[in-house]
Amino acid sequence: MKSFNKYNLDFILILSSIILLLLTILVILIFISGKRNLLKKRDEIKSIKSNQEKEILKTQLEIQEETFKKISREIHDNISLGLTLAKLQV
Repeated sequence: MKSFNKYNLDFILILSSIILLLLTILVILIFISGKRNLLKKRDEIKSIKSNQEKEILKTQLEIQEETFKKISREIHDNISLGLTLAKLQV
């Protein structure tokens, strides 16, 4: 009877060890999966920020170009007006 109990105890210890090992592996896999998802989200956020910065720069350039066009039209109109007045005075 003692040997039967010893085998049962050995079996229970081995089975418990295997279950503990499997649970540990499962926890590690869940942790790694979560870490990967976090890294993917960080990459997505970086990509979105980069795209937003590009759009902001593009908009700033368009505004600058439009401002330069307006200034150049004003300068051209002022010069034309000045030349016309000078011509009329001569």
